[in-house]
Amino acid sequence: MLRDSHRPFHDIDVAFIGSLVPGQSRVHLFAGLEEVANKGDVNVMKRAMGIAQHHDAVSGTEKQAVVQDYQSRLHEGVVECQKTQTSFYQSQLPFRGQALPDVKYCQLNVSQCDVSENSNRFIVNIYNSLASNVDKYVRIPVANGASYQVLDPDGNAVDSQVIPIAAGVHAIPGRISEATDELVFLASKLPPIGSKSYYVEKIAKNRRRVSFKSKLQRSIPGQDHIISTDKMKVRVDGTTGLLSSVTVNGEEFFVQQEFLWYPGYNGDNESADRRSSGAYIFRPNGTDAFPMRHTMAAAIITAVYTGPLVQEIHQFYDSWVTQVIRIYRGQEHVELDWVIGPIPVSDKIGKEVISRVTTTILQSDGTFYTDSNGRQTLRRELDDRESYTYTPTEPVSGNYYPINSHLYIRDPLGEQQATILVDRSQGGSSLVGGLIELMVHRRLLHDDSFGVEEPLDETAFQRGLVVRGSHYLILSDGPSSARRYRPLAQQLYKQPHLSFVPTALHFAEWKSLYRTQQQLISRALPENVNLLTLEKRPDGLYLIRLEHIYDVEEDKVLSAPVTVSLHNLFPGFVIMSAEETILGGNQFRKDSQRLIWNSTDRQHNNSKRLTKFPDIELQPMEIRTFIFNLVRDNRLVK
Repeated sequence: MLRDSHRPFHDIDVAFIGSLVPGQSRVHLFAGLEEVANKGDVNVMKRAMGIAQHHDAVSGTEKQAVVQDYQSRLHEGVVECQKTQTSFYQSQLPFRGQALPDVKYCQLNVSQCDVSENSNRFIVNIYNSLASNVDKYVRIPVANGASYQVLDPDGNAVDSQVIPIAAGVHAIPGRISEATDELVFLASKLPPIGSKSYYVEKIAKNRRRVSFKSKLQRSIPGQDHIISTDKMKVRVDGTTGLLSSVTVNGEEFFVQQEFLWYPGYNGDNESADRRSSGAYIFRPNGTDAFPMRHTMAAAIITAVYTGPLVQEIHQFYDSWVTQVIRIYRGQEHVELDWVIGPIPVSDKIGKEVISRVTTTILQSDGTFYTDSNGRQTLRRELDDRESYTYTPTEPVSGNYYPINSHLYIRDPLGEQQATILVDRSQGGSSLVGGLIELMVHRRLLHDDSFGVEEPLDETAFQRGLVVRGSHYLILSDGPSSARRYRPLAQQLYKQPHLSFVPTALHFAEWKSLYRTQQQLISRALPENVNLLTLEKRPDGLYLIRLEHIYDVEEDKVLSAPVTVSLHNLFPGFVIMSAEETILGGNQFRKDSQRLIWNSTDRQHNNSKRLTKFPDIELQPMEIRTFIFNLVRDNRLVK
């Protein structure tokens, strides 16, 4: 039995909001917002996130009313972070004290945005909180049938494409929007801890460099559906309607993906073998997962759209399960964008919905790999526990593990690997060789009698909960896999944040009044290093954490130790002094007396460092924490 309630809506809230806090702390630090009115209180979000780390919040073992309280607190934190972001733009973008128009934020998770839908001209501000350059495909809901031109911060036209919004997104309860299309463009080389502003204008269709209109492919019954870009080709079987193969840089992988559901067990909870599936545990009634449709066509292809930037295949499994299979130009992964719910329970059967990927990559001994809290990767083995003799009693849920970032399988020689990245915490496993499955949604009708005292039956807008999410499928050879999924995992966790400003100005007028690009550190950090924490402490000192994002031997180059220099990294600031601390930042490292454990694991001897601050040496997966005195020096501000 797996203690994994999987409240998918709350999980994505925590995942998204978790990326806001460090980003806004950095904005507050660099922009000097201490004396700016209405700057927002990031501490409101920190407190809400602290409460959300309670074990019931993390695992979902709380009553529905408590979930709603968590969400209310998190929403209050989001509002404060948006105030901070707005204050940053208001203080940093205008030239010569020119006032910045109101900055707006949109519900892009349901493709809803009043500014982009109703404005003839508007600015898209894109803030990147990572300390590395990032490429981000932006999707914005726009007016039906319109054409647009997108200009980058220097006024150069950017390729863009208009593509219809999927039917499943249209039907999401609570969505208030008349937009039927999305405008897609690539925001390239977003600066590290910085922002870019893109200018979008609705224009006549006969103008040059307007947005490309997606082409709807004609469908021939029984014929496979194919979409392709410069790096990828995706094939969907014309009979089953399911993904059948993915070709990456000329190498074809045979892979199938589909949605299935386990019936939740309904027991009287008098003993372990009669325990109901509920908020505390996942316990299916049997080992078989059932298809959405009992026909030869597991899914119906409702549309295939092609274009220069993005290509999509839209699938319909049932009235409550739809998906878009999507690939972008220049990228080497497949995005699976799904909408699930309300899960029907009129048959009095609770349902636990999974996405299952089946490949021809046959790993040995039932071995698969999952992340540990989004960082290290742990080896898992079917029906086995490393530290004790395990007797399987729950063949499905007993092999499920929490997935916060990634899960993968590879063949014994390491020549092929299938990796799936998630956008929120989910349960997952590999129950059969070549197979990966992830739990995406649950709706159950009986309490498991572990303390919640109510079934896991979430509702919203007077109906069962509807959830939208994405999985990212990477197929590659083993040696190059880490350098593909590690950076993408970082970008998914700390996605760039979008805001919008309506304007009547032409681009030249806007650029003369406002900065269109801002970078808050002098250079990007090495590609295997992440700036985990950078914030001001109550005593006026600053806390910084740097982490090496690769594990030992994951990559021939990027798993090597790396040295990062903080010298002149922060424009306008001078580091006066620094002291290393333990991870929590509450004790100096020189004062720490750590226990010495007998272990066969490879240990890094960090007692003899070859570098001194501001040069920081990082071993694979290492996190180092420093408290330093950072003083603003206005003579250095450009």
